[in-house]
Amino acid sequence: MADQPSCQPGVTPDAAAALYAALRDERDLSCVLLSASFLDRCLENLLEAYLAASSTTEKLLDPRGGFLGSFAARSDACYCLGLVSKRFYQNLLTIATLRNTFAHSHLDLSFEAPRIAELCFRLHTPPFIADGCDIRARDDAEYQSLCGNARDRFTIVVALMANQLITKAADTPHRPPASDWWS
Repeated sequence: MADQPSCQPGVTPDAAAALYAALRDERDLSCVLLSASFLDRCLENLLEAYLAASSTTEKLLDPRGGFLGSFAARSDACYCLGLVSKRFYQNLLTIATLRNTFAHSHLDLSFEAPRIAELCFRLHTPPFIADGCDIRARDDAEYQSLCGNARDRFTIVVALMANQLITKAADTPHRPPASDWWS
């Protein structure tokens, strides 16, 4: 498997810059699909950093059929291994629901659609942004600019999640191989 080029580029500063541009400039459909894809790649990088460096790890993470090759499986694994918190995991599940809703709709959905907005406002924000980012609780302009609409909420949360996953992957050492006591 190592001799086959990956069909996905790595999480690089250029890839992160492209994500941030998509969050800012792309249509709602592209914004959601690119965000979910980028977070999927970040989860893959985190698992790759955490698991023992081996061809078996590569096989498990292969998006073309590996056991941990899907966004859902990677999200579940990161949560079960204690690599992400419960609230972060819940955000991953909500983003997966948003991605599937956009991807499988024959209609041109937007963040303004009631069901989409509801999902976006279900996303948890870190406490340093605001406690729950409940726009009904505050009405000052700065706060409204952070969480005033569903797309803003989505883009802020995705950018923060991507940054956290990138940082965590960079700081996560590989698991050492088990000692060979069997022989």
